[in-house]
Amino acid sequence: MGTTFAEIKTMGWNALVKELGYSGATKFMLLYEKGEGDYTKARKALFKDVTIEDIVSEISESKKQKAMILTYLVDRSFIIKYL
Repeated sequence: MGTTFAEIKTMGWNALVKELGYSGATKFMLLYEKGEGDYTKARKALFKDVTIEDIVSEISESKKQKAMILTYLVDRSFIIKYL
């Protein structure tokens, strides 16, 4: 059986790193990385109706949920430990 595309990709990356180092290999790959569209326009469209308050609220809710889960796990492990 022949070499797979994944193996060829790995071998190519290793050859680039050997010759150029990680930084040089990464820069080389970026020369051929094809991007599509306009990133800035896409982000503006995606978040056009989102306010700072929305973001802060979402972060606060996420922190509350994580705290509740942590409290539950700590309480549960305490109960299990001392049963």
